[in-house]
Amino acid sequence: MIMKPEIKKLWVEALLSGEYQQGVNTLKTNDGKFCCLGVLCDLHAKQTGTEWAENKLSENKFNYFGSSCTLPTEVYTWAGVKSGPEVRKNGSVYQLAILNDGHNSNDLKVERHDFKQIAELIEQQL
Repeated sequence: MIMKPEIKKLWVEALLSGEYQQGVNTLKTNDGKFCCLGVLCDLHAKQTGTEWAENKLSENKFNYFGSSCTLPTEVYTWAGVKSGPEVRKNGSVYQLAILNDGHNSNDLKVERHDFKQIAELIEQQL
């Protein structure tokens, strides 16, 4: 799936704009932080007039089309990306959510990437 160029441009610009504060482990927190996928959801919301919904099961999360952690079908279809957009880095393939959040386990150690680093990967590879 090839990402729609106009959506990619909007996403990269939004990530670099300083308008969004980076968060982890959820699309959007109630204190206004977003993961990189949450920024894409927010762009979709602005273009379509769709509202975020408070997550009744977690005080600090919002849902978008019923999802608090993964990219909803409506968004990845709109943007022209896979449900878990992936990029290559140092010979390995990573989902953007993993790069956004960082991960540290016995089998996988991934340094957390800031929005600028993620924007560069999106620009180059999606």
